[in-house]
Amino acid sequence: MTQDNLSEKKLLLIIDGHSIVYRAWHGIKFPMTFPGTSDPIHGVYGFTSQILNAINTFNPSHCVVTFDLPKPTFRHINFQDYKKDRPKAPPELIAQFPPIKKIIQDLGIPYLEHEGFEADDLIGTLSIKAEELGIPSLIVTSDSDTFQLVSENVKVLFNSTTKKNPIYDIEMVKKRYGGLGPESVADIKALEGDKSDAIPGVPGVGSKTAIELLKKFHSIEGILENIDHISPPRIKNNIENSKNELINYKFLTKIVTDVPLNFTLDQSKFRDFDQVKITKTITDFGFFSLINKIPQSDKKNQDSHNFKIIQSNADLEKVCDEFNKQNKGFSFSVEIYSENLSDSKILGISFFNSINEGWYIPINHINEEQIPISDVIKTIKPLFENKFIPKITTNSNQIIKILSDNGIKINNLKFDNIIAAHLLGYQSKTIPDLAAECLKYQTPNKYMDFNDLKKQLSSLNLIDFASYSTNQSNLTWKLYSYLNKEIQEKKLTEIFYDIEMEFIYVLHQIQSNGISINAEYLNNMSKELSDEIEMITQKVYSSVGEKFNISSSQQLSEILFDKLNLPKMKKTKTGFSTDASSLITLQNLVNKENPQTFEILENILKYRHLTKIKSTYVDTIPKLIDTKSGKLHTVYNQTGTTTGRISSAEPNVQNIPIKTDLGLRVRKAFITQSQQKSVLMSADYSQIELRVLAHFTKDNNLLKSFKNGIDIHASTASKIYKIPIENISQEMRRIAKIMNFGVIYGLSPYGISQQTGLTPDQGKIFTETYFKEFPGILKYIEDTKSMVKENGYTQTILGKRRYLPEIHSKDFRIRASAERMAVNMPIQGTAAEIIKLAMINIQKELLEQNLKSTITIQVHDELIFEVPKNELVEMANLATKIMSTSLKLLVPLEIDIKSGINWGEMTPINVQLKSNLI
Repeated sequence: MTQDNLSEKKLLLIIDGHSIVYRAWHGIKFPMTFPGTSDPIHGVYGFTSQILNAINTFNPSHCVVTFDLPKPTFRHINFQDYKKDRPKAPPELIAQFPPIKKIIQDLGIPYLEHEGFEADDLIGTLSIKAEELGIPSLIVTSDSDTFQLVSENVKVLFNSTTKKNPIYDIEMVKKRYGGLGPESVADIKALEGDKSDAIPGVPGVGSKTAIELLKKFHSIEGILENIDHISPPRIKNNIENSKNELINYKFLTKIVTDVPLNFTLDQSKFRDFDQVKITKTITDFGFFSLINKIPQSDKKNQDSHNFKIIQSNADLEKVCDEFNKQNKGFSFSVEIYSENLSDSKILGISFFNSINEGWYIPINHINEEQIPISDVIKTIKPLFENKFIPKITTNSNQIIKILSDNGIKINNLKFDNIIAAHLLGYQSKTIPDLAAECLKYQTPNKYMDFNDLKKQLSSLNLIDFASYSTNQSNLTWKLYSYLNKEIQEKKLTEIFYDIEMEFIYVLHQIQSNGISINAEYLNNMSKELSDEIEMITQKVYSSVGEKFNISSSQQLSEILFDKLNLPKMKKTKTGFSTDASSLITLQNLVNKENPQTFEILENILKYRHLTKIKSTYVDTIPKLIDTKSGKLHTVYNQTGTTTGRISSAEPNVQNIPIKTDLGLRVRKAFITQSQQKSVLMSADYSQIELRVLAHFTKDNNLLKSFKNGIDIHASTASKIYKIPIENISQEMRRIAKIMNFGVIYGLSPYGISQQTGLTPDQGKIFTETYFKEFPGILKYIEDTKSMVKENGYTQTILGKRRYLPEIHSKDFRIRASAERMAVNMPIQGTAAEIIKLAMINIQKELLEQNLKSTITIQVHDELIFEVPKNELVEMANLATKIMSTSLKLLVPLEIDIKSGINWGEMTPINVQLKSNLI
C-alpha cells in the first residue's frame, strides 16, 4: 500500500490516542521536560510529532483522536480478569494527556471517549460510519487488534517498534496471518490468547496452530462444531476443555462497530483551526522542531508581505540609491546553493526595509530574465560597503564569505539573529524556528521546500522563490527588532556588539587564511595505517578463532558476550554495549585473570582508534584542500556549542587527539606555505579553565598557587596527601589533575574513582578531602546551583546565559546533568570569551601594524599562526601581551609560545624571550 493510494480528496484519519502516547513515552529515551516545571514531556512530543507527520503525509479531509477512559468497560464486566496484569500507568505518563488534548483541540481536531467502551470500539464505529459515506479511513495505531477492521476502504498505519511503519491493507493482513484476512483476526487472538489483555486463549495453541485451525474450519464456531476432527489429540483436548470460554474470548477480542456516538463525521472536518494559537501552544511547550510541521489552516492568520522582483539594472540602481539616500538600515538574505561552503554560488539576494517593503534580485535562476551577476555586484557593492548604513542578516559567516568571493566587503554588519539568539540562550538555529520561538510565527509550508537548495534549480518557480526569500528578509528584520530589544534589556550590548559581532569578521579571516597541508605525507600515512589496521585485524581474528566485522557493534557484541562469554555491559538496541568505556571496563575486569582476552580488547580499541583517525583526518583532509588556494580552509561555527566555545568542521580540528602519537602524526601534516620563509607559531593558554575557576571561586589556596606560579596539580596533591610538594610523585600529581578538572566537569566520587583507579569509597574520601582543602570551590558549586534554581540560568563573566529549567526536574539524572552544566558553563564560557577577545585584538594589531603573520587555526585554547621568520619575535611578544591581558582575572593568564616547521613538531620559544614579552 502506498501513500499515493491514500492521498484522496477525502480521507478520515483516526488516531489511536493512548496507543500512540504509550509508544512515544516508552520509545523516546532522551530527556525532554516541560519548560518551567521540568517534568517529563516526551510523551507529548512523540504524540505531537506522529500526528503532524501523519497529517502532512496523508493530507486528511477529516481527523479524529480516540482515547480510553480510566474506567471499566463492558469487557471488564464480562471477564473479571480482563487486563488484570497490565501495570498501572505512572503519574508522569498520566500527566502527558492534558497537554496532548490541548494540542489536539488547538489543531481543531475532536477527540472522543465513551464510557463502557475502549478506543478500539470508537475507531471501529467511526471507520464503519466513514465507509457508509464513501470516505476511506486510515487508522494510526500500534495495536494489532485493529487489523480486524481492515477493508477495501479502511487501512491501518501500524506504529511498530521498527523505524518502518507499514500500512496494512487486506493483502498485508493476509501476509501477516498466513493467508487469513481481517475477518479472522479476532478468532486468532481468541485462540492464541492476548497476554497484554490477560486473555488466556487455548493452552498449547500459538499463532501458527491458530492459523492452521482457522484455515481448515474458518472460525471458532466452525472449530467447536468440528472438535472430533481436530488433531493432534493434545490440541483437541485443550480446545474441548476451553470450549465454554472460547466464544467469550472472541467476544472480548472482537471490536465493537456500533457504539452509540453522539458525533457526526462533519464534526471531524480538518483545517479549520487558528494557526497562531496552535503555533503558540507548541512553542510554549518548547517543540520548536515541530513548528514548521504544523499544516496550513484554511483560516487566514498570517499577514502577507510586499515584494518586487528586480530584473533590470536600472531598477536595481533605483533601490540602492534609495537606501543610500535614506541612510537607514535594511535586512537582507543571500540565497546560496552548493554542496559545500568552498563551492558556493549565489542564487539570488533579497532586501527588506523597516516599512514592510521587499525586493528580490534573481542571479542564477534558469530560464529567467535577470541581471548579469557582474552588473549586480557592481551596483550593490557601494551599498554593502557603506559604513553608515547598518545591515542585518542571519548566517553571516557564510554570507560574508560568498560576498567576499565576489568582491564585496560588508561594512557595518550590525546584527546577526542567530548569534544574538545563541547569546540570549535560545535553542533555535534557523530563521523559521527562531521566528516560531520568538514571534510565534509559523513559516508557511509552501516555503519549507526552499530550505534545501540542492534540488534542481530548474524546478524553482521564480515568483514563489522570491516570496520565500523576501519573507526570510522580512523575518530577519522582525527578529532583529525583537532580539535587539532583549539584548538591551538584559544589558548584553557590550558582549554582543563588541565581541560576538566583531568576532564574525575574525572567523571569516581565519577561514580565508587557511593553512597549508602536506598531502603527500598524509597519503603515505594512510598506507601505513592500512598496514597497521590489517595487522591488528589479523591478530583479533587469530585470537578469537574466526573472522567477523570488527566495526559492527552487533557482531562484536556476539563475539565478546556469546563466544568469549565476557560479563555483559549495558543493553542497547542491537545487543550489549561495546562502546569504548564498556571495553575499558571489561579490560579492568579480565586484566589479571585472562591476559589473552585483555589483548583482544586492547587490539579492538586500537583498531577503532586507527580507523577513526584514518577516515576522519588522514584520508579526508587531502580531499578538502581548496583547488584554488591549495590550502585547507576549516569552517568554524560561532554558535556550535552551548558554552560559547567555537566548533569546527571540514575537518573538525578540535577533535584531533592532543596527547596520542597518532594525533601528533596527523598534526605534522599541517605546515607553512614556505618552510624557507615562515614557521608555525602556537600560542596556548596555560590551564585557562582552572584559572577561571580560581577567579569564580576566590578559593585562597587556588588563588595562591596561580599567583605564585606553583604547579597547580602538584600543589593540589600536596594539600590532599598532606606531604611537601617536592615529595609528590607523578601518580599523585595525575590523580590531583583528574580531581582538578573533574570539579569543572562535574565528576562524581564514583567518576573520580573510575578515572583514577581508586575504589568508590576511596574516591568519596578523596573528594571530601579535596573540598576541605579547597572550600571556596565547594561554595561556588553550591552557590551556583542555588542561583540557577532561583534565576533559571547560569552565566559567564561577561553575561552570556544558559537557561537550565531541567534543574527543577524530578528525574535525578536530568537534574544532576543540569547541575553539572550550571557549574561548568560559566567556566568554559568565560574561557571562550577570553580567547575571542584575544583573537579580535590580535587581528586588529595585525592589520594596524601591517604584519604578514596570519591566524590559521583556532583549537580550544590554542591559536596557530603562520609567521614570517623575521616577525617571529614580534609575534611572540604581541600574542603573549594581548592574550594575557584580554580579560582581567584575579589570577594571571599565562601563555605558552612554541614554534616549528609543522604543527606536530614544535618547541618552546626560549625562556629569555618569554620573560621580556610583557
